[in-house]
Amino acid sequence: MPRNDLDHHHHKGNLMNTLPVVSTAETRFGALRSVTLDGQLWFVAADVCKALGLTHTTNALSNCSSTDIREMRLNGGQRGRPNKLVSESGMYDLVLQSRKPTARAFRRVLTSEVIPSLMKHGVYVVGQDRMSDAELLEAINSRGERLIAGTKDQRHARIAADVEKFRLLHGRTPTARERFWVEKP
Repeated sequence: MPRNDLDHHHHKGNLMNTLPVVSTAETRFGALRSVTLDGQLWFVAADVCKALGLTHTTNALSNCSSTDIREMRLNGGQRGRPNKLVSESGMYDLVLQSRKPTARAFRRVLTSEVIPSLMKHGVYVVGQDRMSDAELLEAINSRGERLIAGTKDQRHARIAADVEKFRLLHGRTPTARERFWVEKP
């Protein structure tokens, strides 16, 4: 049974968002989203399966240990189903299941480029092995700026949706005090 991580934790009586930052590595195998939880990388299982040509994510995950699978809503979403995440170890289980010739190349790119870069920089930039330090820093900064802008947009969209939910539920706009709790980051 996959571990289901809650989107919110109670801390000192306050409700705090604890959504992780999602990193997206654009590889020649497609986009590979990941998050770091408790110092460990977790990959979106659907992305890994797609890159490996495994068409049924749920079936593929049934061959992984339950300790290598988590479910979590990513990108601040309260709507929709949570994403299934797979640990680095679980990702290797998926690689071994694939009979596609690209599976070995995918594993090599992950272990030699993507994972080390995600652990060191928090991002992976295609072609970073051919970049100077200054070019890599510029690419990382640019990626960070886009991530921050996207996170702000997602937060504003979430706040607007939460205010609208409040309005539908209570038939009125939230008060200033109520908005404080609705608009928590």
